[in-house]
Amino acid sequence: MKKAIDGVIFDTEKAIVLARTGDNVSAYDQLSGRTTLYRTAKGSYFKCREAAAFSEGSTPEITPLSVEEAVSEFNKLSLKLLDLEEAFPDMEFREA
Repeated sequence: MKKAIDGVIFDTEKAIVLARTGDNVSAYDQLSGRTTLYRTAKGSYFKCREAAAFSEGSTPEITPLSVEEAVSEFNKLSLKLLDLEEAFPDMEFREA
């Protein structure tokens, strides 16, 4: 899916998938749909929310995210496809 928002194109086909809702999702997620978190080649973050399979006529929703919002979303999603440091290479993380 490709969408232009404020003059910026977000393309799920070209972006890197960082994390998504896993297969063992809660009843809430089953009703509300699936979320996938992406990073573009230029380092922008966005999420794509797809409605539940039984929702007819709805289209996926793309939402641009700040890096802080993306980290928060990454932590919420159950299926991580990259480690935290790989998903956010421009951020410095430190031990607590």
